[in-house]
Amino acid sequence: VNGLTPASTLLWSFRTRASGNGASLDYGFWSISNATWVVARTNSGVTGTDYTDVSVQFALPSGCTVGDPAFYCSRPSDSVYVDDVSLRQVVSAPSGDGVQLANPDGVTASIQSSPNTGQPYLTYTGSAASGARLGPREWAFYVPSGVSAFSFTVVVETNTALPAAPGAASGAGSSAVQVRTLAGTNAAGFRDGPATVARFGSAGSGIQGIAVDATGNLYVADAANDSIRRVGADGVVSTVAGIYGSGGGYVDGLGTAAKLDIPRGIAITSDGCVLYVADGGNERVRRIEQTGVDPRDPASWTVSTIAGDGLAGYDDGAGNVASFRMPYGLALESDTSLLITEYHGQRVRRIQLKGGTPTTAANWHVSLVAGESGIVSPTGAFQDGTGSAARFNHPAGITVDTRGNAYVADRDNHRVRRITQEGVVTTLAGSGTSGYLDSATGTTAQLNSPFGAAVDAAGYVFIADYGNHRIRRVGPSGAVTTVAGGTFGSADGTGDAARFASPDPIAVDCAGNVYVADSSGYRIRLIQRVVSTAAP
Repeated sequence: VNGLTPASTLLWSFRTRASGNGASLDYGFWSISNATWVVARTNSGVTGTDYTDVSVQFALPSGCTVGDPAFYCSRPSDSVYVDDVSLRQVVSAPSGDGVQLANPDGVTASIQSSPNTGQPYLTYTGSAASGARLGPREWAFYVPSGVSAFSFTVVVETNTALPAAPGAASGAGSSAVQVRTLAGTNAAGFRDGPATVARFGSAGSGIQGIAVDATGNLYVADAANDSIRRVGADGVVSTVAGIYGSGGGYVDGLGTAAKLDIPRGIAITSDGCVLYVADGGNERVRRIEQTGVDPRDPASWTVSTIAGDGLAGYDDGAGNVASFRMPYGLALESDTSLLITEYHGQRVRRIQLKGGTPTTAANWHVSLVAGESGIVSPTGAFQDGTGSAARFNHPAGITVDTRGNAYVADRDNHRVRRITQEGVVTTLAGSGTSGYLDSATGTTAQLNSPFGAAVDAAGYVFIADYGNHRIRRVGPSGAVTTVAGGTFGSADGTGDAARFASPDPIAVDCAGNVYVADSSGYRIRLIQRVVSTAAP
C-alpha cells in the first residue's frame, strides 16, 4: 500500500445484533500524517485526492470453539500493525467452513475472494480529498451454530496519491510488512494451474528472473525448465514460451514451439505486451511479443531474437553480429532500450532499437556501458570509474530508476553499484566484505552475494541478499536496512518472522509491492506494506 509517513491512529469498534447470524464491524481512520491511506484525515502536505478504491481484506477467522452464536466487542486501539497469523488457513480451509465474511443479510455467496491468496475481501469505491473524513463502513460475518468465539485479522489496502517505502528495520526484518507465498509449493518441478499447486525449477536450480506488469501479472524466467511462465492476477500459472523437458535449445517461433536455454533476466514493456529475456545458455537476448488474444495461451506469444550470434564472446555492433558472455540480468531504460549484465563477461551492455521492425536483430545495436571491454571472460575485480575503467565481479540483477540510473547487484563483490546515464559507476551499498550488517552509511553495510535488485517509484532500492536469506533496502539517504528475512527457511509472516531460501530475482510493481523468488525454495513471495489491523 502506498502512502507517506506510515504512522496512523485507528479506531475500530465491534457491535452485536439482537438476532441473526451476523456481527458488524465499523471502522474509521483518523490523523494519518502527511499523505495517506484510507478513510483518513490528512494533517499536512498533500492536497487533492488521496484515497481511491479502498479494498478491505480479511484473513479467515480462526479459533472457533463449541457453543452458541455470540458476538464480542473490542476496545478502541491505535497504532496497530498487521500480524496475519491466520493467513495460511485462508489457503487450506474448505470453502464455506466455519465463520465467514458475509453481506449484512448474512449471505456469503456474494463475497469475493482473491484468486492468489484465497482471502475474502470487500471493495469500497470512491475517493476522499486531503483533509476529508469518511463515515464508518459495516462488515458482517456469518457465524454458524456451535461457534462461541472467533478471531480474525482485517487488512486495509488502498491506492494513494504519493508513494512511500515499505517498512524496514536495522538488524532485523520489519513487523510493518507482511510476506506471503504467491505461487509455488516449496517443491521443485513443472506444473501449470492454480498458483497454490504450481511448480517451478528443479533440484538446486530455481527461478532466476521475474517481472510484473501494471495489472499485477507476473512473468517468470524458469531457468531450470527452459521456459517462461506467467502467474496471472487471476491466480493461474501458464507457460508463455519454451519447452519443458527439452534440455534447452534455440528455436524462434510461437510459444511452446520456441526453445530457450536457461533463461535468466526478464523485463516487460510499459504496455505489458512485450517481454525481453536474457537467454543465458544461448548467449542471446530474446523478444517475446503477445500477438494473440489470450495471454494464457502460448500460441498467443511469438519469440524472436534481437541480439547475440549464439557464440560466447565480446562484440558490439548490430544485434545479429553482437556476442555476449552469459547474459544474466536485464532492465528496460525504455520500451526500445535495454541494459543487460554479463555474468561471466563482467560488464553491462546496452541494446537499442535503431529503427525498423523490432523482430529483426539487425535493427538493434549493442554497445558497452561499463566494465571490461575486449576480453571474452575477464577475471572479476572491483573498481569504481567511468565506462570501461569500472570493474565488476559477476554482475547479476539490474534495475533502472525513473531518472535513468541503473543499479547492479555485483554478486562476488558483495556490493550494489550505481551507473549513471553517463556511464559513471559508483558503489551504493556494501563494504566488499561478505556478511550481514545494516548501516546508516551504505558503503559500510555488509551484503552476502546479492543477486537481485529492484527500485520503486520513490527511489528505494531493494536487494535480494542471497547469502543472507534476506531482503534489504537502500533508502535515499544511503542507509541500508532489512525489510524481511533471517535464517534459511520458508515461513510466511511479518518481516521479522518470515524466512527466505536464497532469494534471487526481485521486482517491484507500480503500487510498491515487492515480489521475490526463492531460488532454493521454488516459490514466488509477495511482500506488502501494512496499513493496520484490528481484532476483537
